Amino acid sequence: MNPGTELGRYTVASRIEEIAGGERWTARDTTLDRDVTLLVMPTDGASTPAALDAARRAAGVEAAQLVRILDVDTEGDLSWVAEESLADALTYAEAIGTDGLPAEEVRRITGEIATGVEAARARGLHHLALTPDIVLLTHDGRVKVRGLATSAALGGTETEGEEADRDDARAIVALAYAGLTGTWPLPGSTSLPAAPTSDGAPTPPFAPRGGRPRRPRHHLPRDPRRRHRPGLARRLRRPDRAVVPHPPRRRGAHRVGRHPGRADGHCGGGDPRDSRHRARRGRRPRRGRHPGHRHARRQPPHSRHHPWSRPPGPRRRRGGHRAHHHATHRVPDR
Repeated sequence: MNPGTELGRYTVASRIEEIAGGERWTARDTTLDRDVTLLVMPTDGASTPAALDAARRAAGVEAAQLVRILDVDTEGDLSWVAEESLADALTYAEAIGTDGLPAEEVRRITGEIATGVEAARARGLHHLALTPDIVLLTHDGRVKVRGLATSAALGGTETEGEEADRDDARAIVALAYAGLTGTWPLPGSTSLPAAPTSDGAPTPPFAPRGGRPRRPRHHLPRDPRRRHRPGLARRLRRPDRAVVPHPPRRRGAHRVGRHPGRADGHCGGGDPRDSRHRARRGRRPRRGRHPGHRHARRQPPHSRHHPWSRPPGPRRRRGGHRAHHHATHRVPDR
């Protein structure tokens, strides 16, 4: 068959590939004015009747992940199956290349393949010929599986029942392996190289080399028990640098006097380690509050700001000091 040959309403353009039992060609549907892909087979071929029957049954499966079959016909010594055109799509093997694909992309592609295969299994059909060259990836990210039941019929595969389910499931896992490693682990010829084997089985995709792999320290989980500083543990292990605890604080020993304006009689001073009696630097006592107030700055006794240390005689009254002075001191009669 040559380019320009007419098969029914289709005009053949160029050959895509040659497979067992037939060839795939690009063609033009002159009736509906659209591009299609033709799977052309000799009518007297041994596997042609089974392939045509499988294509007619596969045409009734509605799944977005499967290549849609448009027409099945025979004319003279040639038979064909018309499929939707995916001329701009890449095969899964071409997308994988030599470096493989990211794990998330492989998971997405194999999930789409499994969805389409499950839809066909619900109708009693199995693919049985899944390879990286059968799966197509379009430019907009769609996943298409070509050759449902027809590729297996052309190859002479007649597996049915649970064994067919296992073969499709094994092939989907192999497609995931191929996406991660760029090699094909199952027997058969594909455009990908064969996977390396160990003891008769394919090597795992990420097998450690030379023992257990070391992870970066920042990837390790943090131990909640390690809450101390790194230097503290070294100091505790050395007796010459042992941590000496502070002596216990004596409550009440810091009280040096009583103040009549306070309920507890405290008038300042105290243990410097006690946060309640720690001096607040940079702050001056607010106007209207005596030095013994809890919001005022702590002043040592016998200072000019302390009410007991002021010299006798007339004093200037300011703001709230007048109320406090009348409440705590005797005011001479005038």
